[in-house]
Amino acid sequence: MRIPQARSREALATAPRFLRKPRRHNVEQLLKRLHADLRPEILKHMQPAMLLLDESVQFFIHLERHLLSRKLTRGASIFAQQVSRLRSDVIAFRAVVALGQEAPAAVLARAFIEGVELAMSLVVDPDFSDRYFDSSDHSIFWKTSIGYGKIYPRVEAFLRLAGGTDEMIAERIAHHKATKDALSGHVHAANFSAMRSLAPPLLSHPGAFHIGELGTASAHLPRLCLLIADETQVFSACCLSLLIRPDAPEALKHHKPKAELGDVVASAHVLQTLLTEYGDQLEAHYATFLDYDTSAADAAPTSAT
Repeated sequence: MRIPQARSREALATAPRFLRKPRRHNVEQLLKRLHADLRPEILKHMQPAMLLLDESVQFFIHLERHLLSRKLTRGASIFAQQVSRLRSDVIAFRAVVALGQEAPAAVLARAFIEGVELAMSLVVDPDFSDRYFDSSDHSIFWKTSIGYGKIYPRVEAFLRLAGGTDEMIAERIAHHKATKDALSGHVHAANFSAMRSLAPPLLSHPGAFHIGELGTASAHLPRLCLLIADETQVFSACCLSLLIRPDAPEALKHHKPKAELGDVVASAHVLQTLLTEYGDQLEAHYATFLDYDTSAADAAPTSAT
């Protein structure tokens, strides 16, 4: 089914007029121009953060392809589906960042963290995985098995199984709680989220705001990118640590040393190398622009390679 473009013009011809002919936009071309106009500013002020974000995108693309190249048992396929969701989230996150949309980027960042927690839980708890897959009422399942802090014991079990220390695990879970709380205003009703959509603070000119622009390289975007990269690095390090174990969890079993697995390992290695070398500097550099607390836990529980 198609709606002819001419039908829009016909409807416009019957619309009420006030002083002049209504102004219209070619939305596709408008967004293309917005993307092109923002690109130089993003490259100038956000190049490190975008590079790390792109490495995160690469990791999830390669992990998904590796998982789908294996024998897909029930447990393996449920986990693979969740990785596909994470891949979708990071691609969408990158797209809205490139269009200068801070509030939607924050919504996706929170969804991504929750998705990582779910993926971790699917790895370490087969009963949880089965109940999640078989659930016909996802609202009830969320209330009884995920929400109100019920997910965190499984996150803890995942990190511990991958070699995380007590200190690292406590910091990582505290970090998740604090970050999700800070981002919740973009998911639910919060005046600051609406205000930042109207007048986002400029990364290029601290203390200045763009009012009414379609998109802006907001001062809040870089550390959201670093947040995604940090979460990806910890998740990737844990997954590779578990994958090489003789008693690997079902979700990560049945792999062979094929090219797809090499792509996953290489992507994890590049991201870990870059974050180790530049992560602290970038956190310090962008910290003056952002009020999201994303600095609670930086170290991975194990080497990615």
